[in-house]
Amino acid sequence: MLDRFDICYSDTVIEEVTALSEIPYFQKKKITAQTIEKFLDGFRAYSIKIVVTSKVKFGRDRNDYYMLGLARDARAKYLITGDPDLLEIGN
Repeated sequence: MLDRFDICYSDTVIEEVTALSEIPYFQKKKITAQTIEKFLDGFRAYSIKIVVTSKVKFGRDRNDYYMLGLARDARAKYLITGDPDLLEIGN
């Protein structure tokens, strides 16, 4: 049973989330840069920033390599994602 967990992020994750306000889908949902920044302020308050130093080159989508580097450097036991390219990797 999992008693406790930490949420980890890197600067690249923050950049990716910040850019969501420029995507038409999110614009239609009225999600603004201000809304995202407010979310990120709370997210950062309860998360651990990881400085990623690992260079991971694994998986179908090289745009996901940074996430695998983050998982490695955070010594993550789990990576929660809906990304089919990352889900394909398995354990």
